[in-house]
Amino acid sequence: MKTDRNGYALSTDSDEAVAALERFTSDFLAARPEAAAVMAVAEQHPDCALAQAYAAAMALYSQSRAEIERTAIPLLARASSLRVGATARESLLIDALLAWSRGDLPSAIALHERLAADWPRDLIAAKIAEFLFYEAPDYRRHLRFMERIADANQDAPAFLAMHAFALELCRHDERAETTARRAIELEPDTPWAHHALAHLLLNQRRIDEGVALLGDLAPTWSAHTPSLRGHNWWHLALLHLAREDVATALRLYRASIASNEPSDVFQHVDAISLLWRAELAGHRQDEEWRRIAPRLVERAQEQVFPFLNAHYAYALTRAGRHDVVQESLARLRDYAFRQSGFAARVFRDVGLPLVTGCAAFAAGEAARCTVLLEPIMPEVACIGGSDAQNDLFRQTYVVALLDAGRQSEARKRLNARIAGSAPTAVEQGWLARA
Repeated sequence: MKTDRNGYALSTDSDEAVAALERFTSDFLAARPEAAAVMAVAEQHPDCALAQAYAAAMALYSQSRAEIERTAIPLLARASSLRVGATARESLLIDALLAWSRGDLPSAIALHERLAADWPRDLIAAKIAEFLFYEAPDYRRHLRFMERIADANQDAPAFLAMHAFALELCRHDERAETTARRAIELEPDTPWAHHALAHLLLNQRRIDEGVALLGDLAPTWSAHTPSLRGHNWWHLALLHLAREDVATALRLYRASIASNEPSDVFQHVDAISLLWRAELAGHRQDEEWRRIAPRLVERAQEQVFPFLNAHYAYALTRAGRHDVVQESLARLRDYAFRQSGFAARVFRDVGLPLVTGCAAFAAGEAARCTVLLEPIMPEVACIGGSDAQNDLFRQTYVVALLDAGRQSEARKRLNARIAGSAPTAVEQGWLARA
């Protein structure tokens, strides 16, 4: 038995494996591309349960059912076969990852809460839990999770970034900003803290401040994974778009956001949602939809969580790939009606009407879109994504109301949305139509 940097036991006698897992911890928490080397570590140390589990987690992050079945499940089977010699922490993590691989997100989250209770400085487990809360959002529970382990991790910029994001999601804005800035003070190159501030500044409509801050921080992003790098550029583009600087937003899209990896779901979502928002602001993107459509077709058929389905349905409808959209809707419908419990609510009750409504809006059927979205808007966050990401669906509903001639209802929605704040330039455009 060896121990890690926190003094937690590891079920390996290999100093080489311990060193490799320590490198992975640093690289994973910092979102550096070198974290992918854990796949090779798992192969080189087949008797190390934690290496198998971490490699499986990387495959689960792909958000691809095909990749989960091809890579994550065999790695988890190997990890499970090593349980006899595994530590309690390792065994619990394996159980949590197995639940994630089955799509049982409530169980996966509950198991991570148990991990955090006994091993509060296990920031790999905390970071995985943060992603599970992204796939199955429960903002208050997410914050409680981070608050429970906060005292043990006040010296860790990676944790402070996670804590700041959870605070922001619950609109504890002052604490969120203080916590994110503390992370950056400890380590300026903490891109997840930059990300938390990007959310906060957009929500507070501090647009010019956000553009300046992210512009200053952007040079540090080049050392990080393409998905995180692109996502932070996406946040900067959203700030430009909020002040209706569409030209700059689209320049950033072409330079830093549009997927250069055909199978990367993170890049797909950022590219689709930025083009979608540009269209909501009145700027059609017909050529861009046709350009990116071929790389979206395969992933559009998978069922991971409905947030993804909605993006693919909109993009492929706008690209004129109606055959693919109809097939993906049929697969989603079949999958949704075979679910029970939590998954039935997410896929059948909320996800299916959302995805169908987004496809309808993309096809120019605004009235049909409003009928489909209206009943589910109070629960739309349950389908996944962050607050900034699933706000796209609320914006779509407002514009659909406008396009359907329901101006008074759109104005009520907009007034509630703005709630006494100064509207952004895009919101002013919507108000002018209402």
